[in-house]
Amino acid sequence: MTHKLTLPQALFLLARDDATGKPLGNHNAYIQPAAALTELVMMERVRMGSGRKAVLEVVNTAPTGSLYLDTVLARIADSSSAKSMQYWVGKLCHMRGRIAMIGEELATKGLVESVSAKKFGIFPVTRWPQRRAGPKMALSSDMMKVLFYDGAVPDERTGAIIALANAGHLLKRNFDRSRLRGHRSHIKRIVKADWPGAEAVRRAIKASQAVTAASTGAG
Repeated sequence: MTHKLTLPQALFLLARDDATGKPLGNHNAYIQPAAALTELVMMERVRMGSGRKAVLEVVNTAPTGSLYLDTVLARIADSSSAKSMQYWVGKLCHMRGRIAMIGEELATKGLVESVSAKKFGIFPVTRWPQRRAGPKMALSSDMMKVLFYDGAVPDERTGAIIALANAGHLLKRNFDRSRLRGHRSHIKRIVKADWPGAEAVRRAIKASQAVTAASTGAG
C-alpha cells in the first residue's frame, strides 16, 4: 500500500491525528518540501547534481498524477537558472496552499476529509481527519517491519519515508518511543544505508536542516 502514496502524502498522514486531523506537534515544516523534491528525483522528473550544493535540473515535465508535485515541478522548470536543493526547500516551504493541495489529493482518494475549524477559537483553519484507516495502517505496518527488526533492509519508498519521518520528528508521534529507543542504532543504519534513492533523501534532509537552522538564527 505504501507505494500508492507519494512521499508528501505519506508524511501528511503521519503528521496528523487520525480523529481530529490536527497536526501532531511541531514537526519540521521543511520536511514536506524535502519529501516533494525527493519524490521528483525518484520519479526521474528532476536530476540532482553531484556537487556540494546538489543543484536540481528538470529532465521530464510529464504530469506526476499529483497537483502538489506538478506545481513544484513547474516552479523548478520556470526558474531562470538551476538552484540548489537547499534553495528549493526554503522556497517551497512558503508556497501558498501546499498543505491544502496534499490534503485534497488524499480527500479525493477517500483517505481524509476537509473540515473547517478555528484555531484558538478565532483563526479559521482546515483540519483533515481520517476517513479510511486502511492505507495509513498499511503504511505504519510497512514501516514497523523495517523499524523494529534489526537487519531489515527497506525498499526505496519505505526507506525514504522512515528517513524523512525521522528527520521531521514524526516517528515518535506514531510509534512506541521505548521501542524506537531500543532500535536507535538500527534506525541510524537505515538513514545512512545505500538503498536506491537514499542519496536524494539525505541531500533533501540536509537541505531542510540547513534552512531550519538559518530561519532559527534569523529569528
